Amino acid sequence: METGGLPLGVMEDAVYQSGAVTLASGDLLAIFTDGVVEAENAQGQEYSQTRLLAALGANAAAPPGILLSTILFDIDRFVGSASQHDDVTPMLLKAA
Repeated sequence: METGGLPLGVMEDAVYQSGAVTLASGDLLAIFTDGVVEAENAQGQEYSQTRLLAALGANAAAPPGILLSTILFDIDRFVGSASQHDDVTPMLLKAA
């Protein structure tokens, strides 16, 4: 399942949708700000959701802390020395 929207607390009068997801043991829930997929390298290319999903899939068996470090390292490697204009905030939850 994929969904999106404003983070809680960003706008006082924002209207939010609600939903429910049941996670099975071993499922991974990735929550991230748009700065993750919009992080740009020096050529102006975005990290992209495709790259994020590939990095998550290639390392899905790793413990969440290691997976998070791997994702952040991959973003840093992609971005290189290009300055960023947004936060890069991923959060991973793995169902026990």
